[in-house]
Amino acid sequence: MIKITSSPCLAVLLVLGLPAAPAQAQLARTYVSAANGDDGRDCSRGTPCKTFQRAHDTTLANGEITVLDPGGYAR
Repeated sequence: MIKITSSPCLAVLLVLGLPAAPAQAQLARTYVSAANGDDGRDCSRGTPCKTFQRAHDTTLANGEITVLDPGGYAR
């Protein structure tokens, strides 16, 4: 017969791991568009972001943010 016991250390590790934020993919080059951008997207060329803040948060260190069209990006 197999006996299964619970370990307090295991329980602590599981509880501490729960609030961890999910990993988000980051790109070396992201794009923003005032005309058809959406901050719910991944900021790739085909699905640009609306704001520079979202593009910044999605871009790798030393990456590039490319502006696709002129517009009001301060919103």
